[in-house]
Amino acid sequence: MQIELFQIIFFSMKAVAVVLVLTWAYALIKKDNSVMDIAYGIGFIALALYTYFCSDIPQDLRASIVTLCTVLWGSRLAIRISRRNKHKGEDFRYQEWRKDWMKNGSLYFHIRSIFQIYILQGIIIGAVGLPIIFANTLSSSTFSLINLFGLIVFCIGFYFEARADEELDTFLKHKKGQNEILQSGLWKYSRHPNYFGESLIWWGMALMVVGIVYWPVALLSPILITYLLRFVSGVPMLEAKYKDNKEYQIYAKTTNAMIPWFKK
Repeated sequence: MQIELFQIIFFSMKAVAVVLVLTWAYALIKKDNSVMDIAYGIGFIALALYTYFCSDIPQDLRASIVTLCTVLWGSRLAIRISRRNKHKGEDFRYQEWRKDWMKNGSLYFHIRSIFQIYILQGIIIGAVGLPIIFANTLSSSTFSLINLFGLIVFCIGFYFEARADEELDTFLKHKKGQNEILQSGLWKYSRHPNYFGESLIWWGMALMVVGIVYWPVALLSPILITYLLRFVSGVPMLEAKYKDNKEYQIYAKTTNAMIPWFKK
């Protein structure tokens, strides 16, 4: 089992590795490591298309649905981030890392960037993309009711993420003051409804591969992304920007971090 899983994952990650190398080279030229945020969605698309078209097994309904969902989600995410970052330079998170790491010299900065940004993101794409890998490379069973439920969960998550991003982009265009906080629409019920949607997307993906051999391993995908968004690179990192914003602190006390619910 371990040898077969390793072989499948190694085969599947070839396309992702190509995307990461090209992104790293482009980032060197542009001096902007935040292009990795755009390449993140593209990496999943490459993973899905490569495993779908280059796998030895004939592709079925499940593989087609999972691949289509991945391309839809990854394309929207990459296009949205590309538009958001256009002409804005490197994102503040990467700027802070660049400033901090460059204190130890440019060689240290480049080595740490390769490992902490590109290789780490590759590992995350591989782990989170396990449902895609399994759907496209392993012999499949009939698309069942629980798989259909997974597709519904994916669609709900996709709506939450896309709608929340749209509301946020509209708010930022018309924002009146630096300390003004978005508290309408989905953001009235969750401080990060887009992260909630992202989490649901991968729970849906994992449910869509229930019934395939090794499917319990695919549960690592939603567990990992939910943990990262809630406790590591999502909520904590973004909310650190608002630690001195009194209006946001009030908002945080009355509104759930991710799961939408009525105000306290």
